Amino acid sequence: MDSYLCGRKLQIPDNCRSLSNLLIDEIDIKGSHFCFKNFDSNDVIYSYPEFIQLIYKMCSLLHSRGIKPRDYVILQFESREMFVITFWACILSGIIPVIIEVPNEWQQSNSKLDKLMAVTQLLPQYHIICEEGLVVQLNALFNNSLCINVSNYSRFTSDFQVYTGIDKNDTALLLFTSGSTGIPKAGQLSHLNLISATMGIIQKN
Repeated sequence: MDSYLCGRKLQIPDNCRSLSNLLIDEIDIKGSHFCFKNFDSNDVIYSYPEFIQLIYKMCSLLHSRGIKPRDYVILQFESREMFVITFWACILSGIIPVIIEVPNEWQQSNSKLDKLMAVTQLLPQYHIICEEGLVVQLNALFNNSLCINVSNYSRFTSDFQVYTGIDKNDTALLLFTSGSTGIPKAGQLSHLNLISATMGIIQKN
């Protein structure tokens, strides 16, 4: 499944200090929508306001499970739609997402599984956020209390207050190297890093 945003060219205000500001400032886009392209079924299309409401519902779920601003959460999703919604819910909640590819094989050692296991040893504290289809595999590797299935997020309220204690230099995202030559190394990307990168892409296009 691929995803893309259709609508006018994204405008980034000069005073934008976080990804949360960027997303919320764009809520009033008229006629814009997100489209998730499924290769085996119909495309899934949301208007921009509809998509924001889904993100708020996910924020409410994460808050209900005791996940706090600046907590680390490892994202494990095969669904691109669930990944994008959860990623932005983390951003709006001040939570730091850690993006790691889902292993192709859970029984035998492989690069993706080894990386996942190594990262859990490097983080001081963390939660693992996943969808229904990965619960059994992840619970077999980790304590049940660490894995949070968020597939039922749509049942939660969209009445969520966006976390406002974010500075442009705060960590927005944590990435890790493959670890093929040893222990994976963390790369912290700030809100300013990602906003600047986005502005660069817009200028090129």
